Amino acid sequence: MIEKIISKPLGFLVNVMVFLFSVTCVFPLIWVIYSSLKTQQEFSLNIISLPKGLQFSNYIEAFKIGKMQIYFLNSMFNSIVAVSCIMFIAFITAYALARYKFKGRDLIYSMFMVGMLIPIQSLLVPVFVEFKTFGLLDNRITLLLPYIAFGLPMAIFLIESFIKTIPIYMKVQWSNLYCDLNNKNSFSCKGYDDDNEIRIR
Repeated sequence: MIEKIISKPLGFLVNVMVFLFSVTCVFPLIWVIYSSLKTQQEFSLNIISLPKGLQFSNYIEAFKIGKMQIYFLNSMFNSIVAVSCIMFIAFITAYALARYKFKGRDLIYSMFMVGMLIPIQSLLVPVFVEFKTFGLLDNRITLLLPYIAFGLPMAIFLIESFIKTIPIYMKVQWSNLYCDLNNKNSFSCKGYDDDNEIRIR
């Protein structure tokens, strides 16, 4: 009985704390949205108050003066190219690390995993200085290099873990089917043995 009496106020207090924490997370986003619809004078007088009128012309002016369409296209270009390169490089690398045994494999895999532990924020200034030294600033493709480099470790880790879950006998069956349809003595006719090492049939 006593536990129920104590648990109700405690549960209410926890809910209030969670609600206040949620407000601190959501309010900045709401503030940015309605502040963008204010006039410059309204924003200068009181940054918290609601706008007296919805100034959607602010977005048009931002696109015209700030050249937002150029930044938007640059972001799309960098995102699409970076993600495509990351997926292509990561899949090839992860497949080799997951299915092939070779000298230095563990070292290469460990280097990629260490890359996941390095905070990106700690590399922003060194990368900027390096790009400035090599004259790579103010270039559309400059950001592709750090985007790909920072995204590869996590992508390789996830794809390599996924490939390991695929049963090896499925690869062997496809390899046998390929060998049956083609020349069995061909160098490209290869499969895997029990310990995942390449072998020539």
